[in-house]
Amino acid sequence: MIETQNQGCLLAAQYHFARMAVDKAKLCPVDATRSNPVPRVAIVLERNGTLLGWAAKGYGGRVHNAEGVEVTFEAKSSEHAEKALLDNLVDVDLEGATAYVTLEPCTKRNRGEPCANLLIARKISVVHVGNCDPNPDVGALAWRIFHQHGVTVRDFPGDLRNEARRDNAAFFSKFERSTKMSDGGSFDYSSNGGKRMMGPAGLEFKTSWGNRANGSIHALDYAHNVCLAKNCTEFCQIDDPGRWLEDSDYTKPVKEGEIVIFQNEHGFALIKVIRVVTATSTTNAELQFEYELRYR
Repeated sequence: MIETQNQGCLLAAQYHFARMAVDKAKLCPVDATRSNPVPRVAIVLERNGTLLGWAAKGYGGRVHNAEGVEVTFEAKSSEHAEKALLDNLVDVDLEGATAYVTLEPCTKRNRGEPCANLLIARKISVVHVGNCDPNPDVGALAWRIFHQHGVTVRDFPGDLRNEARRDNAAFFSKFERSTKMSDGGSFDYSSNGGKRMMGPAGLEFKTSWGNRANGSIHALDYAHNVCLAKNCTEFCQIDDPGRWLEDSDYTKPVKEGEIVIFQNEHGFALIKVIRVVTATSTTNAELQFEYELRYR
């Protein structure tokens, strides 16, 4: 009976700190209308049920320093929440602490040490993660790095994961849907059934992709079929996309540099495959593309 009660108290404490992280992430100053919105991210650190500190990306946070004094700090807009918090706990021993992060800690950075490495270096023993990063360059790679270094990884409760994702809808959307008439992007085609939406709501094209090999991918559409614009490498070379439908099928292999054409009742989506990378033990699958939408 005592063991059951202790387990219940532990779960309640975990929910409390995960709830705090989701709430603090709401403080992040994010402009969701930007064409390239940044994510809302917050981290909470605790040990044995005692709060050590928290931080929100681009906002700041609060810590209990080595003397036990509560200190409030501000953070640069570009600074990751994890680094901001750890920098303000530089004199505090964090060995054995538990972290609650609303978005997967980064494993790659153009500048500076990735946040996953920073947490490992400070001997954080458990990391609770809200959402996997939708960026195909980094998504889900933190699990591998943490496991390699003996760090336990746990999930946020489902309701809090969903809430954190809703709060980051604009950030996630840029990896799931392209709304402009022409643009580019990238996504992990091995996730979410290989689906990517193109176009504004009500006029969207539903594109699907399947694994083939490095430098090549399968384009799929069981409802309307797909076709290749043979020997065309630029959108301006295609006057009438429908001209190529005579050689359409439910699937077509597409190489890097080739243009595949999806269709629906609204028109055509011309998609040029730029780069295809298959998944390995250290990288995610990734499709980089450019597109142009042509409505009837």
